[in-house]
Amino acid sequence: MIAAASIDPSRLIPPPRAPSPSSSGSSHRSESSARPASPPPYTAPDPFDVGILPAYTATRRADEFSIQNQPASSSAVARGSSDSSLEYVYSTKNMTLNLGRRVNGTDCPSYGRNGIISGVLTVHSFKHAKEVSITIWGRATIVVTDRGFPVLHDRRLVLFHTISLWELSKDSPRPKGPQTYAISFPIPTYSRGRSTPLPPTMSTTTPSIELEVRYSIVIDMYKQGFHRHECTNTPFYYLPRSTPTSLRRLTAAFEEVEDKTDEGDGLEWRMMEATPRGRSGDSSPILQFGLPLPLSYASGMAIPFRLTLISLENELTEADFRSAFAVRLVRSTFLTIAKQRVRIERVLATGEIWKVEQTEKDGTRMWEVTGSLVGVKPGGETSWGLVGFLEVRYAIRMTFDSVAGLPSYTCEEVVQLVTDEATEEFDLDDARERPALGLIDQQRGLAAETIPIQLNALKASAAFLATTDKDGKSRGAGLVAPMLNTLPPLPKEFQDAFLQALLPLTSTDPQLFRPHLTSLVTFLPTLISRPPSQTPTGFDDVEDDPTRYAALEMLVSLTENDSKVVQSCPEWTPSLVRCCLEGLAEIHDDTDGDWADRDPNAEGDEDGYPTAFEQALDRSAVARCPMLGSRSKSPELVVFWVVLDIESQLQEVLQLGYANVIMPALIKALNAPEPRVHTYAGAALVNFCHGAPEEAVGPYLQGIVRAILQILKTSKMPYEQHQAFTTLAMVADAARTSFLPFYPSIFGMAKDVLRKAGAKSQRMLRCRVMECAALVGCAVGKKTFKRDAPEFMGLLFEIGDSVRSDPDVDHETVNYLLSTYSKVASTLGQSFAPYLPRVMPEILSAAAIKQEMKEYSDDEEEKDEKGDYINLVVDGRRVGIKTAILEDKAQAFDHLVVISSSLKDGYAEWTKPTLEICLPGLKFFWHEGVRESSAMLIPMLIACGKSVLTAADLQTIFRTLLAAINDEADTGYLASLYKSVVDSTLVLPSKGLPPDLANDVVASIQRKLQSMAAKRKRRADYLMAHAAENMEEEREGMALEEELEDFVLDEMGRLLHLLDPNHPYLIMVGSVRELGVTPSEAGM
Repeated sequence: MIAAASIDPSRLIPPPRAPSPSSSGSSHRSESSARPASPPPYTAPDPFDVGILPAYTATRRADEFSIQNQPASSSAVARGSSDSSLEYVYSTKNMTLNLGRRVNGTDCPSYGRNGIISGVLTVHSFKHAKEVSITIWGRATIVVTDRGFPVLHDRRLVLFHTISLWELSKDSPRPKGPQTYAISFPIPTYSRGRSTPLPPTMSTTTPSIELEVRYSIVIDMYKQGFHRHECTNTPFYYLPRSTPTSLRRLTAAFEEVEDKTDEGDGLEWRMMEATPRGRSGDSSPILQFGLPLPLSYASGMAIPFRLTLISLENELTEADFRSAFAVRLVRSTFLTIAKQRVRIERVLATGEIWKVEQTEKDGTRMWEVTGSLVGVKPGGETSWGLVGFLEVRYAIRMTFDSVAGLPSYTCEEVVQLVTDEATEEFDLDDARERPALGLIDQQRGLAAETIPIQLNALKASAAFLATTDKDGKSRGAGLVAPMLNTLPPLPKEFQDAFLQALLPLTSTDPQLFRPHLTSLVTFLPTLISRPPSQTPTGFDDVEDDPTRYAALEMLVSLTENDSKVVQSCPEWTPSLVRCCLEGLAEIHDDTDGDWADRDPNAEGDEDGYPTAFEQALDRSAVARCPMLGSRSKSPELVVFWVVLDIESQLQEVLQLGYANVIMPALIKALNAPEPRVHTYAGAALVNFCHGAPEEAVGPYLQGIVRAILQILKTSKMPYEQHQAFTTLAMVADAARTSFLPFYPSIFGMAKDVLRKAGAKSQRMLRCRVMECAALVGCAVGKKTFKRDAPEFMGLLFEIGDSVRSDPDVDHETVNYLLSTYSKVASTLGQSFAPYLPRVMPEILSAAAIKQEMKEYSDDEEEKDEKGDYINLVVDGRRVGIKTAILEDKAQAFDHLVVISSSLKDGYAEWTKPTLEICLPGLKFFWHEGVRESSAMLIPMLIACGKSVLTAADLQTIFRTLLAAINDEADTGYLASLYKSVVDSTLVLPSKGLPPDLANDVVASIQRKLQSMAAKRKRRADYLMAHAAENMEEEREGMALEEELEDFVLDEMGRLLHLLDPNHPYLIMVGSVRELGVTPSEAGM
């Protein structure tokens, strides 16, 4: 079993516990909780206003919201004298809070209505302390989730009171010895700032909504200087008892009396006429449904009901009534979030029919049905509400299905549920003071006897741990052991669902699993490894055995998200690698028989266990590459470590520290006879060479090039050739001048392929060769490449002409052509100018392309099965934007940036046509890349076009930039716009901006500074208003926003300094920076 830190893989679930004894205060309800043998007795009550909670006053009692504290002798509570197994004791280094004996058997203190939180705080040392305070708070929280992750939340503070127990001053120096403070806090009747009663502690979870009401006692010790703040955050249950608004009992509801009437049964009844469905007019028989008044009932009691049907024509039997008539007690939880009202409904009890009889009254035949609602947990339900935010209501719903020619009927009445039945023998004041323990249900679902209940409890626990704050995670860490203990006893068909419920936590809160790593690494591989006796053909796809994939994902996710701690578990990495390699070995038993020859990029090839294990090993290697390298020098294993993209922080580690291990292994794999193996090796080389220093690749060039040429000579699969040329390109780019000896043969081969590969099936090969040739030319440099450039550009122009003349326009080839042009331009620089008349019209045309849109009508469904469109709402209209066109446009702008920056003055002739496209691009709403490239282009174009741009052109450029700045709300892009203005000013032919432009720039900066200062002040005010709440997530979001704003402030400062090194607004920039939520960091 899981204890504090271990799991027994053979059985992770502890033996079921014996039922706990009845909680205090439940003896007076024991009879009502059992199924009645006959109708229970009731007496006539006072009337009750239906659906309305009891009236309350907002006036506080004299003793509410008060904490009385007084120093007591230090011997009152000696340090370490409390027994935490018998008392609620919570300690920090210098403080101990004792909240009394564990009288109710709950895991934290529990209090009833108007209960008093009493205890003793002992401060053992006041060293460095400047204040000790106590805060008691309560909060209601609504969280909307999507697949277990929170997407929307709202909170209401229902209780908050704080008082300083001691504060450092001249009159109150630091005590030299321990001090004790007696705490006594009467819990108020009403919610903070409201006239509604304080809600009980509760927690409810559905697949998409989580609700919580929680209370806590916080003791803070604030310290001077750089000394750690001390805090105890102690949760407590608030479980108020409630009783019916009338104290008179409901008795004698259905005594066996001849000819009894409503007036003679000792009760006042609320009789409601049910509404017939599907029939109009007065011809429907009259059906009345009745409940005893007042409509306020104790949870767990049997609630009587009666039904009267007056039917002159229909022939009915008792069986008809028992089959058609149903009564249910329904709990409705109403919540309001984002101005939307949501209702969560659950049936708590169903009615039992006692008697069905036919009578005659005043010559009218009628049927009478009597019975009661049973099944509600005694003391487990109560009505309460925070109006406009969160409310729990109850209703009794009657339905009568169509039978014997009768229509169907429905009727519903709102009722009040309370925890206790008030009786003359029951002391009401005493009941209110004691907690209603029936309102809590601790961890019962995790050890339940039925698997669906276990699964629901597991999902609820995981959702709570994923969304609660740090204090909640600390308190809920004890849930992880029983959550994991549900796994081993499960039948195989349920294991996947349980693992899937746990998986989100491995990403959001991997630290919760740290005490259990040793046990997990023993248990999870048993789910992943295939038994030797099991034939591989039994599980061809992931869907056939999803438990293996889920267990593998759990291992990998913990490795990715908690790699440093996982490293401390010596069995973790070997077990994970062993599982992945065993899974990869299953490819030899592939039933299709063609896995080794199949294109790894083909559609559908990403499915199946070989790929799943392959990706798992790649992800784990990225997370733990340095450690894996030190543990294993296996060349075959290293190949897989670099197959997929490597994170930037690991590139240098692999390229410099492991080149002598990785490169020989990859060369060996390149020479493997299997196409799929040497293709993966080529992909690994691409990743390894990206950004690698020349010395890491140079010593291995001969072996790499020889192996790739052999692949090209013998390959039969198109994907082999594609990968071979891509690998050559990246190797050349990394090797730089070391590639010169191989340049003549490789470039000659590339030109030969471009001349001959004209078939439609060879288009992608031709594209890869174009890219390879351009990168090889860039690697060897302008001096070597310049002599081959005219022939190469001629081949590119021939390919372009063939594409344009082809009725089946090859969109992919056009993109590769434009990309190759920009690469050649970056290599040749101004020597590329002769090719501009042929190249630029194509690139400018691609940059000027209009976005393709389609508008949806109100009743038209947005369908985009291929993912070709993004759907947006623009000015109230629903439109779809074709994504491929947007990406092509953004790439064309990137090419303009490369070509203009490479040619400089040689680009002057094309400056104005580019500006005509670039200036509108500053406000291109549909793609961020287009906007960013436009802002980057403008200073480059001004520098290129000094000889052709007039003063009027420059005025237009700067006015357009200022207009974009004034309208822009995106802080990140705003920094790019200001940088564009700064860089444009620096490259102006004349010194500085004209006065009118300079004044407008300053006015724009002033407006933005005022707006930014107001935003920062609003954030600070918001944090101050919610100081009592845990605002860590909100603070992190605000800090990120202000980090982006700091980039804007930097560019503003640079611009003001260009205009005037002593500009007075420079002080304003610094002042706005200091308004941040983290001013000390922002100002550094």
